[in-house]
Amino acid sequence: MSLRKLGCSLLAALGSASALWADTATIRGDGTMVVDGQPFFPVAYRAEKLEGVKEGIDCGFNMVMGSGEWDRQIYDVANQAGLKIIGGDSYVHFLGVQEGINLKARETSVIWNFIKHTRDQRRRSVFKQLTEFGKLPGVIGWVTNDEPEAKSTEVCEAAYEVVKSYMPEKLVFTISCDVRWVGGLLNTADVLIYDRYLLRGTQPPENAYSNALNSLADNMEHCVKLWQSKSCWYMPQLYPPSYFSLKKDELLTAAAVRQQCYTALIAGAKGLVFYDWGELNYTHYRDKKGEKQSVKLTPEQKAQQLSMLKEVVSEFKSLGEIICDGRPSREAFVMFTAPGQMGPGSIKHRVLDHYGKQYVLLSNPLDVPLKGVFLGPDLGHNNFQKTFTGTVFAGHNDITLGKHKEGMVTFTVAPGGCGVVELSRTSIIDRLPEELR
Repeated sequence: MSLRKLGCSLLAALGSASALWADTATIRGDGTMVVDGQPFFPVAYRAEKLEGVKEGIDCGFNMVMGSGEWDRQIYDVANQAGLKIIGGDSYVHFLGVQEGINLKARETSVIWNFIKHTRDQRRRSVFKQLTEFGKLPGVIGWVTNDEPEAKSTEVCEAAYEVVKSYMPEKLVFTISCDVRWVGGLLNTADVLIYDRYLLRGTQPPENAYSNALNSLADNMEHCVKLWQSKSCWYMPQLYPPSYFSLKKDELLTAAAVRQQCYTALIAGAKGLVFYDWGELNYTHYRDKKGEKQSVKLTPEQKAQQLSMLKEVVSEFKSLGEIICDGRPSREAFVMFTAPGQMGPGSIKHRVLDHYGKQYVLLSNPLDVPLKGVFLGPDLGHNNFQKTFTGTVFAGHNDITLGKHKEGMVTFTVAPGGCGVVELSRTSIIDRLPEELR
């Protein structure tokens, strides 16, 4: 073999080897994550152990978020399955100490909760540790803090500056379940993950879920506006309703998961990170003494829950291009007509233009059908109300389309239903009266 061919072979081998190293990741100006130059819509799963990672792989997730206790085997399994990887929340306290920021003892209690493949971290430079972590296959970044308090902001900001100065091609994530802190966390990460379980910690009244959906929508919009050119994701938690109702037969349903996710996407979320805290394995009930008890699901029940989750994941992955590259649009006007004599009032929805087609994200928080009509941009001219033809893109069991007597596309969303309608423009000729065609 000639030296030239040998050199080419070595370069090819090095190129293939470098492809195994971690991806580069940035945030676009509209909040979309870009991995190796391509827009990427994350439908992720937070997993504590290897079993959870394997469940996430089976359900079709395209990303996994780890914990500080992952070992190298778990990273390898996730990478071999083609998942993008977010590392756990292990670094902020260590960085804070290294940079000379004084922390109280309880704030440093997790300082040694590091990824196990860096067992000798006590004798190593934090920058060397970060560099080695960044080279793990599939890694796009890590969580530096999880639900920090306001007084920790200085530490989080210092950690962010250190990490980005040494590894600008990686992303830093922060998780917050309190909307009051999200403004103070603005300089601590590239991505805010808003963690909110709708009925956490309460036994809700009948209307609590719809109220919680409205609260989620408002809070998510608030996060998106504050973080602007950065990115905001939503963390739906997979608790079964029995966790609060204590009715053993109430398992998690696709409807409950889908509705909170669509509510967040309508508000502007650019990613989803599912988390179950292990509750996907249990159902709950109240015993004769009135105390809460937990029962592990049967294999059949667990299989049903995972099958449901797999369908939900597939649906949201199908929205990837629309969420990433769709632009907010006013071309399609959504007019709600029922319930109520003058319609139900303000119902949050989102219209995205994707290469000339309009995609309308709809969610019905009501316990009655939601009806409406799609109008074109020229509302004052009857001939131009017939602007669109429509098809259901997602949520086929929840949304039905019809045709108004004047030619517009009508829609009905089932109680608690949600989905996406694709609208295509009709030709100018079709909108003219018969005598002018």
